[in-house]
Amino acid sequence: RVLIALVDIEEAPIYLRQLTILHHLASWEAIQDIVIKHYTRQLFQELYK
Repeated sequence: RVLIALVDIEEAPIYLRQLTILHHLASWEAIQDIVIKHYTRQLFQELYK
């Protein structure tokens, strides 16, 4: 029998690092893609801690 422990995460802080875009002359779609990928990765890293 396998027991899975569930962690209470109600008040757990999530820390996301800032994003600095060096090539701000890119298209809106490219910048949007960069922002989404960055914060998605950051969020998953925090969730797996």
